[in-house]
Amino acid sequence: MSDPWTVTSNFTERQIISVPSNPWERTPYGRMVNDRLASNEAPQQLTNPNTGQQFLIYSAARSDNRNYCLGQLELVGQDPMNPSDWKKNNDGCVFYQNPLEKAYGVGHASFTTSPDGNENWIVYHGMLNPYSGWSARDIRAQRFTWNADGSPKFPRPGYGPYQVPSGQNSSMMMFV
Repeated sequence: MSDPWTVTSNFTERQIISVPSNPWERTPYGRMVNDRLASNEAPQQLTNPNTGQQFLIYSAARSDNRNYCLGQLELVGQDPMNPSDWKKNNDGCVFYQNPLEKAYGVGHASFTTSPDGNENWIVYHGMLNPYSGWSARDIRAQRFTWNADGSPKFPRPGYGPYQVPSGQNSSMMMFV
């Protein structure tokens, strides 16, 4: 890209670094045919501020159903344009539905920090009703931390109430 808005490469210069090759990346769950219902979409860069490790967190399955979740790639080489420099977490979703909290179809995430920069937050959409498709989505935010290996440690999705981000206006008591 010549700038954040202009693609200057031609199609043959572009690289595919991930395809929906796992059962949890398909809808309905585990479907091995009909790739139209499988996806790796909406990648978001996530950098561990302590180790410098680079991750791509992407949405998998379909955003209109309960199985929508987040997958993870880690840059293990030097060249992000080289597909073999990425390691895909094939063990399953790194962030997924939580029926006990009626949190379904969680995905399409982005990441930020608390106002004082001391906490990491995931902002995502999910559904309270797993049968209403896109019309049931709402926006949520939760704090996350890091695993000992440097990978993100996402919480189970839910509805809170949660403490407000550190450095937030003290007149706000809870974040829902």
